[in-house]
Amino acid sequence: MSATVVPWLVGAALAGALMLLIVFLRKLRTLHSVEREWLEKIRPGVEADQEVKAVQTAQWLSTRVAAHDDWLRNLAAIGSSIGIFGGIVFAWYQFQTTFRTNVEQISAGRLGIVAERLRSGIGGLGDVDESVRVGNLLLLERVSKEEPRLYGDIIVEIVAAFVRRRASRETGIDARGKGLLWPPHDVRTALAVLGRRAGVGPGMLKEKLPDLRGVFLVGADLSDLPLMGLRLDDALLTEADFTHADLSYSSLTRAHLDGARLFNATLTQVDFHDAVMIEAGLSLARAQSALFQGAQLQGARLLNTQLGLANIRGANLGGADMLTQPQLEGTDGDGGTVLPPTLRRPTGWSK
Repeated sequence: MSATVVPWLVGAALAGALMLLIVFLRKLRTLHSVEREWLEKIRPGVEADQEVKAVQTAQWLSTRVAAHDDWLRNLAAIGSSIGIFGGIVFAWYQFQTTFRTNVEQISAGRLGIVAERLRSGIGGLGDVDESVRVGNLLLLERVSKEEPRLYGDIIVEIVAAFVRRRASRETGIDARGKGLLWPPHDVRTALAVLGRRAGVGPGMLKEKLPDLRGVFLVGADLSDLPLMGLRLDDALLTEADFTHADLSYSSLTRAHLDGARLFNATLTQVDFHDAVMIEAGLSLARAQSALFQGAQLQGARLLNTQLGLANIRGANLGGADMLTQPQLEGTDGDGGTVLPPTLRRPTGWSK
């Protein structure tokens, strides 16, 4: 029996017992009072008439029986009330038990369906048909949203492993050599699934990001993709197209982005530490609070790039195109930051 129902039943029993005790004591006191009153009236005396005493005795007995019957009727009513109350409590307990059982059965059935979708989605990632692989990636995304606590992390790991396998150096070089679309649709879909996952935001530990280190996406069309919170350290992204993509909170430490196009991309708090970004196009990019420490940005195009609170300590901006003094004023640089000869170091920079 449920721990929450037992106190109710015990309380009901105690309350009923207390009510019975109170009624019993009150009726007992009433009977004693009536008995004393009538005994006074029929107390034997030499002058009392025997016929009168007999009538008085009969009246006393009648009153006593009536009081006793009234006491029994009250006792029966109280017992009935307690029975009804107990029945209500028991019925409520039965309802709660049945409802909980039904919910558990429904949840178990639902989890079984979700688990079957997970199994099917994982198995379909190896299909030879690209459209089938894309469909199963979307199925896995659905499962991760339906049961994020049970399957969210494992699905992220599975999809990340899929990208690493499908975007390996050997696969990429072979596809580009044959003039095939690069990356294929299934890789773009997998990247979007990873970027759309729940919980992406500032303060994420690098170790918790989907592991895409070293992937080969040279010349890849990654435009318009949600690529938030991905670990692309040491990735080969030369001449990749990130136009309008959202890379917020991602890590691209030591990534190769030579000639990459990041036009109008969202780069909020992206870690480009020691990245190679020679002649990369960052015009109109939103790179607030991004980390460019030690990055190579020679010849990069920075027309109206938003660099507020960006860390450019030790970065090489020599020959950066269209970089202006107002853009530098909101950045965090130091004595190791290399600037074009036409620009001066802001007074707020450290030595």
